[in-house]
Amino acid sequence: MPEPKEPKPGMPPTPDDANRDVIDFEKLDLNSFIFLRRREKEFEQESRRISIGKEQFDFRVRHHVERHADGIEFIIRSSGSDLSLILKFHNWGDGNGDCRSEINRDGKQDPIPEGIGMKLYRKGLLYIQQRAQELSLKIKHKIIRGGRMDANKWHKYFDPIIEEYAYKKVEGFEQWEKTYEPQK
Repeated sequence: MPEPKEPKPGMPPTPDDANRDVIDFEKLDLNSFIFLRRREKEFEQESRRISIGKEQFDFRVRHHVERHADGIEFIIRSSGSDLSLILKFHNWGDGNGDCRSEINRDGKQDPIPEGIGMKLYRKGLLYIQQRAQELSLKIKHKIIRGGRMDANKWHKYFDPIIEEYAYKKVEGFEQWEKTYEPQK
């Protein structure tokens, strides 16, 4: 029997893909990754294949270790584009910490469909809560309006998240914050 062909990232699955493990993105637990390979200050997990609707993508995780922080990057990759969410965690050593987040979209060919970035961002917020629980740490996270997205589009995507996850407006700034605490 011939080996199944690798599906082209960002393309609908073919019958040959039936033998390959594909994880439904909605069911993907970001906390389930175990870092196998180590480079200097970086651990990387082998990519997994995920499905979002009828499309399939490669999904990769990198863990960066820095002096006072550790960062984790979740990457959705199609044949010509990358969409990544970077979370940088700082532990202040007093039971408190913070997390900074950044979402990036690179590449113009075969772009990842609109809306997937917000699904990834929501999964990132669940990951922050999991880290707070795992580390018994209060983690403050801020959502800051900025970047290349125009204000109307930004509010269209982020206002529902701000409301759903109970972020509080920081007076005088275009930012909202929430402290994720370990659940008892």
